[in-house]
Amino acid sequence: MSGLDVSAKRTFKQKGYYGLSVLTFRASTGQGIARRARLPHDDFCVTRARVLRRAGFEVRMTDETRPGHASIVFEGKPSQDDIDVVIRAFGRSRPNRMARSR
Repeated sequence: MSGLDVSAKRTFKQKGYYGLSVLTFRASTGQGIARRARLPHDDFCVTRARVLRRAGFEVRMTDETRPGHASIVFEGKPSQDDIDVVIRAFGRSRPNRMARSR
């Protein structure tokens, strides 16, 4: 079981749908998103919502209290193939120049 699988299941228990937490701001670069969302992580991965939608996933804004917060929503419990598609969509991680530890 991968960390993403565990996260999707946790979201189901908390919110009633299988999903993965992501950040999105229209027409922003990865570093722009990291800055606007005050992303604390040292590294992050980037994709576009349209890539995920073309792969059959829903991307929806899910937390109005957190600017830019959205979820990749699965139709049901995600299979390993679903998780693998998401991982490939995001590709390799990149350093977060906005992280406090940098």
